[in-house]
Amino acid sequence: RPMADGVEIRAADLFLPGEALLSARGEAQIAALARRFASAPAVEIRSHGADARHERFDEWDLAAARLGAVARALQARGLVRDRLLIRG
Repeated sequence: RPMADGVEIRAADLFLPGEALLSARGEAQIAALARRFASAPAVEIRSHGADARHERFDEWDLAAARLGAVARALQARGLVRDRLLIRG
């Protein structure tokens, strides 16, 4: 849902259950976000909550791995690393 100057996306819309791998749908959403925020001075990425299916990761590790996956995907689509702020 829209937030002040951004968007909120459920992890289930980006990731495979219990994993930090972006799904095809997630890759498409990240690509759209990268285009939307291409000229933003900074992009903050946050993680809230947990995935009930944490087979490989505990809740903290899963959140951290997913934040890293989103940051790397945004960087791969042209957002400069120095403009990405990750908060877990």
